[in-house]
Formats: sequence, structure tokens, C-alpha cells
Amino acid sequence: MIQGTWFRQRSYAHFDRSLSEKEALSLVRDPKKIVQHAFWPLIVRPITSVYREDSGNGRRITKTKKRPIAYAAHSDSHIYAYYATLVYSKLEDEYQKFPLCQEAVLAYRAFPESKNNINFAYETFVHIQKKKYCEVIALDVAGFFDTLDHSLLKTAWQNLLGCNSLPEDHYAVFKACTRSYGIELSTLREIFKNDVRTKRGRDNAKVCTSKEFRGKVVPEIKPLQILVNEIKGKKPSVNASKGIPQGLSISAVLANLYMLEADKELTTYMNQLGGIYRRYSDDILLIVPTGKGDEAEKKVIDTLECLKLKIQDEKTKRVIVSSKDDDGKELEIIDVFSKLPETVSYLGFEFDGSNIFVRPSSVSSFMIMANRAIHVAKIRAIKNEQTLKKRKLYTRLTSLGYGKAYGNVGDYCQKDLPSGIPRLGFFNYLSNAEKIINSVALSKQKEQIKNRVIREIKDAENEVKEQLG
Repeated sequence: MIQGTWFRQRSYAHFDRSLSEKEALSLVRDPKKIVQHAFWPLIVRPITSVYREDSGNGRRITKTKKRPIAYAAHSDSHIYAYYATLVYSKLEDEYQKFPLCQEAVLAYRAFPESKNNINFAYETFVHIQKKKYCEVIALDVAGFFDTLDHSLLKTAWQNLLGCNSLPEDHYAVFKACTRSYGIELSTLREIFKNDVRTKRGRDNAKVCTSKEFRGKVVPEIKPLQILVNEIKGKKPSVNASKGIPQGLSISAVLANLYMLEADKELTTYMNQLGGIYRRYSDDILLIVPTGKGDEAEKKVIDTLECLKLKIQDEKTKRVIVSSKDDDGKELEIIDVFSKLPETVSYLGFEFDGSNIFVRPSSVSSFMIMANRAIHVAKIRAIKNEQTLKKRKLYTRLTSLGYGKAYGNVGDYCQKDLPSGIPRLGFFNYLSNAEKIINSVALSKQKEQIKNRVIREIKDAENEVKEQLG
């Protein structure tokens, strides 16, 4: 069973060569080899997300957020994946013993029925609709992966295994996750004058030779916490007792492990309160009886403080839901603080009391990327004195299956589409949402977005024709 779930070849190039399944099995199934294994530095690439938010003066401004993603060496990635499976299996056993947790913890898990954030959002909105009268509180854990306390994580790991101290092989993996070193991909490109293999290819190539690694790469390696802070534009100070890398195959499992006892406590508490608790990674949602919001929110804050975690107050959202009619088909949603009409936003979707639709900020982010892609294609067409590849552009924009192992190299004007576009097509995502949610408002929204894309492409096509005469 483990063999069929943990082994996966990575397409990217790293400081070591990829292993065959036989070689990987020989490594991960021998605890002595794990204890003696020297883990390689991580290669870190920031993923930039684009979003829009209110500026405070009535205007919406475009902002970007960098999320450093770590890529482990091939041998290391197999170790992380194997031990993730071991921890995950025991974690699922705990959830099975605690049915409320089984329903509450949504991220980084395989459910008997294939589910995703669309299902989770829809089920949540249906629950609110059935309740008719309730308070909904959305909370966001600040810097989740970056602030996981190593001592508490180690204790949680020991408790899961039922031992007073971690076995040597598990401790070696724990140590590798919590004392990571890395180098940013852009630094590697500077060192090797942009001549960096991002895909290992058929020749199973490495990023560099062993001699180059020792002489050129090692001097540039930094503790991961410092590297992450630099990428995020924060002070390069480091708290060596906190944080795990995002992107490792074991990271998500460890995040859920870290929250296990808190999840148990909070699901029990909210259930006794007459409400429900849901957590998707660092996003927490509470649905409680009207008048219980203060009590519920305080309980979450106090519980997280015991884990040395904090809530981002500026992202907290609280609304009161009530029925507009006797049958509860249309609900009124009012913000607790402003007393103005509001929506319930969850996992990329919004519910206004009667309709479910994709969150406007998600649409804005998509249109920012779409307009950028159309602009790139237009400039490229004019430069090459060619007509705009309208069909290809439209196909790519409505599937968005674009990207490389470490993202795109160089100026995005050299490509048909820029970097940063998500792998899962936005229109495919909308189509999946349509099937699951069956919302007229969502179908209408999809058609409006499609028409906007067509209109932007048509305008670009006309500009190209004018420029080329």
C-alpha cells in the first residue's frame, strides 16, 4: 500500500540525480540509512499571487503576495514522501476515532468520496441555509507554516507514535524539516549565468557538478527562515525554533499533525455550543448560534495561543445570518461590526443569502493575468509582424495549463503567456463548480468572464491589425 502511494518521480533538476523506485525503496525502508542520510539544501522559488483589495478611499488596488515554495532534492523528496505516508496513516487513525475531527479537518486529506474546496464550500453554505439563524466567523491563522513551534511539533509527533522520544529515523526527518537550509532559484541563475537546468530530462541531469556545488553553491546557502523572510520582504532575522518549509511532501501532513489536539478541542467545544468548526489549512470557519460569536471566537484565539499561533485580526470576518421569509430560501447576511449587508466568503466562493458565486477577488486575479497574457501576445505579434494567434491564445486562457518545473525563465514577453498562471484552468474550475453547486448565478458569472476574455482578445486583435496596417 505504501509503495503505491508515496513514490513519485520529480521532473525538476536538483543537486542530486533522481532515483529509481528500487533505489528509493532501498533508501526509505532502511531506518539506519535515514539516520545517516545527509539532506541536501532546498531550492526555493517564490510563487507570486496577484489580488485586489480596497485601498480605504473607495478604490481597489492591485497587490502581490510572495509565497516561498521549497523543492527538495530527489533522494530527500522520497524520504519526506515515505514518512509523510507513515505519519498520515496514523493521523487518519486519530480522525477515525474522533468523528467530529473527521468532518472538520478539510485540507491535505484523501476522502472516501473525491472532494475538493468546491464541495467543502458548497456543503458549508447549505449548512448555513439549513440553520437560517446563526453567526458565521471566518478566521485566518497568521503565518501558519512559518510559525509552527518545533518543540510542540516534536511533542505532537511523539504523541502520535505513542513514544516518549522520536525513533532515530523519525528524528532525522524532523530535524531535516526544522533545520533546513536553502538557496533561491534566482541566486542559482546568477551564479551560473542563467545556465541552470530546471528539468532533469532524459539524461537525468543535475543542476550542477559536485565541484560546482561545493565551490559556488555552498557559500550562498542560508538558513531557510532567513531566506523566507528575505523573499517576503521582512527583516532577515531568524527564529530557529519556528517554521517548516512549504512545498515538501511532508509539510502539509505535519501542519495537520500540529493542529490535531486543537482540532479535537475546538470541534468538541463548537459542537457543545450548538455549532460547527471547519479548518482548511490556516482558514478557520465557525458557524454558531446567534449570540455565541464572541464566546466561539475567544475559544479559538485562546486555543491557538497555547500552540503559539495567532489570528490575523484584519482578516477576521463576522456576520449574522437570519431568514427573510418563513421557508428560509432567502437569507439576510449582516456584518456584525458595520451593520451593512455582507456575504459569507469561504474557500474561493461567496454566498449572499440566496446565490453562490466565485469570489470577485478570484475573478479579478484571473482577469489581471488574462489581460497580461493578452498584452504579451499582442506585443509579440506586432514585434514579429504576425497576426494575433487568437485561437491559441483563447484556448490557453480558458485552460491555463501552463508552467515549468520551477516556473518560466526570463522575460515573459518571450512566451505566449506570462508566468504565474495557475496550472488548473480557471474555466475548468468554473465548470467543475457549476456541476457541483448548480447555481444560476455561477453560470451567469462564468459567461460574463468568458465574454470579457473574448472582448479583450478582440480589442488586442484590432490593435495588431492597426499597427501592421
